Amino acid sequence: MSIGGYCHFNEGGAGKGRYFSINVFGYDLMILQDPESRILGHGAVVWDAAVVFVKYMEKNSKDFDPVKLSQKRVLELGSGCGLAGIAYMLRGAAVTLTDLPNVVLTLTERNAQTIYSQVSTLLLNDAAAYGSLSIQKPKVHSIDWTEAASRSVHLNESSENGISFQMDNLVNHEDKYDVVLLTDCVFSASLVNDLVKTILNHVEEKATVICCHEIRDEEANAAFLLEFSNYFEWKRIPKSKLDVEYSNDLIEIIVGKLKKKSKKSHCISSTIVN
Repeated sequence: MSIGGYCHFNEGGAGKGRYFSINVFGYDLMILQDPESRILGHGAVVWDAAVVFVKYMEKNSKDFDPVKLSQKRVLELGSGCGLAGIAYMLRGAAVTLTDLPNVVLTLTERNAQTIYSQVSTLLLNDAAAYGSLSIQKPKVHSIDWTEAASRSVHLNESSENGISFQMDNLVNHEDKYDVVLLTDCVFSASLVNDLVKTILNHVEEKATVICCHEIRDEEANAAFLLEFSNYFEWKRIPKSKLDVEYSNDLIEIIVGKLKKKSKKSHCISSTIVN
């Protein structure tokens, strides 16, 4: 059974129109979106799962300590407007946000770089209030889970027109990540295998995979958990750990780690690729 629904946190004044406003870790953010777009698909707006996840981060801020996260590399798949990845950036992590090319060019890159510039300037000008906290400039790539070669497009803002393309290959050993983050990426059973393969391509041996999504399609959700379970040990985050004001009965957060048998095969495949 499919369960539909538009993000209800984004239906009121805060999310009506081209900007979604939200306070995250004390920063007032204005997230660019395009609710009227017919070409951006799922990436056009800020969905509930991203809001629930960043408020979960706030409530459990000790688990997202800036000192520890400053040493972590985070990859967000299906970033869309970028809210969840940006929240990790605000906690000091080295974040790479990804989505399909049209979404990346229209929304992800703009939000990530605009908020990075605003917050880094704020930290520089008000060191007394923020102490030694610093953030790292995010990277933004375009990636299609269905492409076996995992080719990506890196946006280089130094070009004359502001954006240029440089083809990278994210399957390089150097491009493994400590955290792989997904918010609202589970919506089609046909994409499950490609999604899990993409996750496997980019996880370090001890990486954490965090998936926060709204169960709109029970078949897709069951297929994802079945395939994910082949490679990862995982658990659901208890509802008690979510922000009571920002929760949704259909939204769940699962956290996974590579199974021991998967670690060995993962290392072998990495060696072959490189």
